[in-house]
Amino acid sequence: MIFLITYDLNRPGQVYSLLEKKLGEIAVSGVKPCETVWVIEAKTGYTADTIARALNTVTDNTDKLLVVRLTNDWQGFGLALEHGNWLKKYLS
Repeated sequence: MIFLITYDLNRPGQVYSLLEKKLGEIAVSGVKPCETVWVIEAKTGYTADTIARALNTVTDNTDKLLVVRLTNDWQGFGLALEHGNWLKKYLS
């Protein structure tokens, strides 16, 4: 399944690499089309809930997180070619 994940880490000094490392444990593959947005193909068994719970282990109560399962109905503008190609491959 394909998920869009967006987040804001709001406390000064938080390390985005910890969240991105956790995403690497969840994802088979993915792209980062915007600064704090990932679109991933999740490993088998992951749902929006289990992804959010896993990412919550590297965030705190000042942060924001949204995990949405995507379908093949999407559109984007200004994306890098490789991001658009990845999305077409997995969401077509």
